[in-house]
Amino acid sequence: MTRILLITTGGTPQLVTETVYALLNPAQGEPWVPDRIILATTSEGETLYFEGKTERITSLPLVGRDGRLIVLYRALGREVDYVEPEILVATLPSGEKIRDVRSDAEVSAYAELLLDKVRLLTDDDATELHLSIAGGRKTMSFIAGQVMSLCGRARDIMSHCLIEPDSFESSRDFWWPGNDGNQASAGAYVALHTVPFVRLKAWLDLNKVFQDVPLSFGQAVERANNALALNTLIVNFVDGSVTVGDQRAALGGQNFATIATLALAKLSGHSVEWVGGREQEYRIAGDTELFKRLFAMALQLPRLDTIYEGNADWIGHNRFRFDSSVAPLVESHDFESFKIPLSR
Repeated sequence: MTRILLITTGGTPQLVTETVYALLNPAQGEPWVPDRIILATTSEGETLYFEGKTERITSLPLVGRDGRLIVLYRALGREVDYVEPEILVATLPSGEKIRDVRSDAEVSAYAELLLDKVRLLTDDDATELHLSIAGGRKTMSFIAGQVMSLCGRARDIMSHCLIEPDSFESSRDFWWPGNDGNQASAGAYVALHTVPFVRLKAWLDLNKVFQDVPLSFGQAVERANNALALNTLIVNFVDGSVTVGDQRAALGGQNFATIATLALAKLSGHSVEWVGGREQEYRIAGDTELFKRLFAMALQLPRLDTIYEGNADWIGHNRFRFDSSVAPLVESHDFESFKIPLSR
């Protein structure tokens, strides 16, 4: 399992070493050693981490051969575990890197880059993500939390770090306890707090919600909200489609029949139990023979579109004949449970 530490950070590179110190220091718990470190920042942050200074800020370099991060690894006896951080900086439509996260354009660019990155990382079943919201502007931390709600899995963690006593938080000489030669700082404590977040992946198949196309951060949030707020299901027997909220899927065949059968069973007052899983699995308590008839009807009705030219009224008032292909499919179907490759 590849462990990835992603940190939102701005003009305070000390938060990076403080977070890594808390994760690696055995005195603070079982070490969590990252295989990759990604710093989501601005162009000013990028310059600061490599050069140790910008027009506004003077510091020590964070990364590089003698950066404070590798010095921390040496101090903890873990130089063999050191990985050079990857710097992630969003760009505007003009191609220019964002200098801050203040304007609407900068906020959008940062949010969309972070969403794309976290979605990519969490789509990989071989990764474990720890996202720290300790650094950067409040906007950056809030966006990171929202992105984790959209993409985070059960094993992923979000955290924030604080220094006790808090008098060291504003010191640019404090990178981790005892590193600045100040005897008092040696007794400081880096508190890494786990931040709970709502994991929407437990409720939504995000690949279906996002439809595997590039989305802006705002569009992604809107689609997730729409999917969570669904309270209507339209099963169209004329064209074999299902509409949930504002999302329509033309299914046809067995998938359509399954959803239609569940809807009809629910309307008839039977118990429909959601079991869960990668593919949503439902179980129905009731008369198996009834469900066979419902399932056969649901399979057959969309085919009537070609007979009755799409006239729903005619379908409702005319008799029809099941063709020979329906019977064997009905007989082979497991009517104790229905698996649907759609979100709940």
